[in-house]
Amino acid sequence: MRHRVKTKKLNRHQGARKGLELSLTRALIIDQSISTTLAKAKYIRPKVEKLVTFAKKGDTLANKRILLSRVNNEKKIVAKIYDFAKKYKNTNGGYTKILKAGNRAGDNAQMAKLMWVEVSKPVQHEEKPVKAVEKKANTAKTSKKPTAKKPAKKVEKNKWKLQLQKKLILNQSGTC
Repeated sequence: MRHRVKTKKLNRHQGARKGLELSLTRALIIDQSISTTLAKAKYIRPKVEKLVTFAKKGDTLANKRILLSRVNNEKKIVAKIYDFAKKYKNTNGGYTKILKAGNRAGDNAQMAKLMWVEVSKPVQHEEKPVKAVEKKANTAKTSKKPTAKKPAKKVEKNKWKLQLQKKLILNQSGTC
């Protein structure tokens, strides 16, 4: 029975699992995105997000030392984590996203792309001054001009998905 057991083992013993976690974390922070199996992506995602959330607490010596202990004493990784903390300072969680990328050719394992979410700046609407309504005594009806229908804007909702699929196809076709 696996009641109240939260850790995924990934068919590895503890040392190999910690090494895998460290290498995937390091690759995601340095390269901005990684391509791995879906299980590994789901395993590493909360761990990386917790590092960024911890870095958002402050740039104190104690916090730096804790982060250094979690990323194997690599100062450039900690510096990048603090950069991500500044980038996501107004965001509560959800710093990464997982995109499914089909199955691997060799063993049919489900692949995924783990990447950072782009931060969109909130749009600030300017208040327009209210114009005074002028009433004309002579005109009982207002004449409306016929307006031409504007063509609907073509919005590429999934533009990044298309780009990712193209990259994955190019990467797969380039390797033997």
